[in-house]
Amino acid sequence: MLFETIRVLDGCAERLELHRTRAERSCGVALPGFADAVARVVAGLPQRGEFRLHLPYDATGFFPATVQAYRPRVIRRLRVVEAAVDYALKDEDRSVFEALRARYPDADELLLTRGGLVTDTCFSNVLVGEPGHWVCPADCVLAGTRRESLLREGAVALRPVRVEDLADYPFVTLINAMLPPGRIMLPMRDVLMPR
Repeated sequence: MLFETIRVLDGCAERLELHRTRAERSCGVALPGFADAVARVVAGLPQRGEFRLHLPYDATGFFPATVQAYRPRVIRRLRVVEAAVDYALKDEDRSVFEALRARYPDADELLLTRGGLVTDTCFSNVLVGEPGHWVCPADCVLAGTRRESLLREGAVALRPVRVEDLADYPFVTLINAMLPPGRIMLPMRDVLMPR
């Protein structure tokens, strides 16, 4: 089963068209009820606040969504790990990430690389640089909707980022449907290099 995580902020579901497009591409069929499925859930939420809407689906349609008030994880340290993870579809089975995290208890999250190129963390895309001058790694494990939105807006530069390039950037920020740039941002000194 696949899913979309949609940020609902003050009664508005964000980037719905990008979520729908990815969902349809992932399951290979049109999902004409996507916006309605989200709207039904959003209608029952308070008009103030930030919520994480989890919408499971497959090619036959949608399954009951869950919603919770959102609080970002606390990330103080990343560990750079080479891992050829295959997660091109946003699948409910995230056991590959759970197994990786269990191997590296010295960090709050992993910064994954593939062939020496920076990709993502286990739950987000990443940007490197500093506010107003972000670089988006060209390679990713999963093309996120916020990543896509920032690229379309021209708000970030897309280029390959090698592990050895990380020292050239002052910060790394984690982005996903719930996380705009800067919300979780770490100085590069808090990124542990490969063992």
